[in-house]
Amino acid sequence: MDHAHTEAHNLASAFASEAGHILDDVASNMELVAQRMRADPDRRPDLYAWARDIPMLSGATIQGGVIGPDGWLIGTTLDPAPAPLYLGDREHFRVHLNDQKLPGIFIGKPVLGRLTKQVTIQITRRVDAEDGRFLGVLIFSLSPAHLTALPATIDLHAHGTLTLVGLDGIIRARFTQSHPDGLFGIGLSVAGGSRPTVFSEGADGFFIKDGAIDGVPRLFAYRRLGAYPLIATVGLDLSEIYAVPNAHSLILAAIAAVATVLLLSLLAYLVREIRIRAAHEGALAEERVKMLAADVTP
Repeated sequence: MDHAHTEAHNLASAFASEAGHILDDVASNMELVAQRMRADPDRRPDLYAWARDIPMLSGATIQGGVIGPDGWLIGTTLDPAPAPLYLGDREHFRVHLNDQKLPGIFIGKPVLGRLTKQVTIQITRRVDAEDGRFLGVLIFSLSPAHLTALPATIDLHAHGTLTLVGLDGIIRARFTQSHPDGLFGIGLSVAGGSRPTVFSEGADGFFIKDGAIDGVPRLFAYRRLGAYPLIATVGLDLSEIYAVPNAHSLILAAIAAVATVLLLSLLAYLVREIRIRAAHEGALAEERVKMLAADVTP
């Protein structure tokens, strides 16, 4: 079990580090777009053109967009002149309308994109002009697979999992051997049971719980992605963990059985040799007695 704890902890740390770096890149590229919007606040943001020289906007696995203050899409990397599309009802837009102005980026629940027609994770941030005027909400839509390359480089075994979960307990991405695209189970809740309810910045630890998706009992190692509202979790199948020491036990039992047979055989051999030697020595002694008797006979 100690080996399993170490393996799960190391994987969770690598998972959190990789996803955290990707989110750092997203935040940096969002700031570049926000600067251009603030530089000319009265001009419609041309994300389609900006994608040529802002690296992440030009990536094949991401779509960028801007929702105007009234909730209508005003710019996208997919079309230089997008058709009217209302997104004012989306959580990832409405969360930025409060008076407190949500700091940093918001990582929304997975949604089916109305423009892309794909299930994506919406990462958003509010953009304000220098004078404080609300310019809109910037969106980067990522596929779950964009957040990590680990499933392609490690063996998750039959029931191992890599999961990114929000502080709300909702799955943003879930990778398994049979579903390496990260889509199976996203949007479902994993809250409850022995899973912690509070995750401070950089928190890590372990818990044992039946999988919320498939009911498989697993050892889970987790680590929060710094200040980001995401938890990287690695789940190892308990039956596979216990199978290793059980296999060792079977091997040891087999070795013990063989050793026992060998010892018994050796003991039988020694007993037989002792008996043979004793019989031989007895015969020699009897022969000496006869010879002595012959010598003293007149």
